[in-house]
Amino acid sequence: MAFLLFLLAGIGITNIIVNATILDNPRDFVINQSRFLGKLITCMMCTGFWVGFILGIHAELNPIYMGGAISLLSYVLNEVMEYLQVLAALRANELTETGDGEDDDE
Repeated sequence: MAFLLFLLAGIGITNIIVNATILDNPRDFVINQSRFLGKLITCMMCTGFWVGFILGIHAELNPIYMGGAISLLSYVLNEVMEYLQVLAALRANELTETGDGEDDDE
């Protein structure tokens, strides 16, 4: 159970660094200052690896394995969430085009 919480914490930290609007200004600053660091903090897999690496060192676990695990899980969950957002937008568009889902057979 502690390992699952550890993974979820790493995924959450990664998501905050990459996607959170509260970090838009610092993220934009880093992107403008360094192309390398800009790519690093806008990539779920890259950021996830380093978050997992640091958390692995802190928790005295293998940092390479933890970096890989958090990187992979962060990427997969981010892609699933983006896919679901696209599906929701398509469904909303479909409903507005057909008159909120009501049949127009009259």
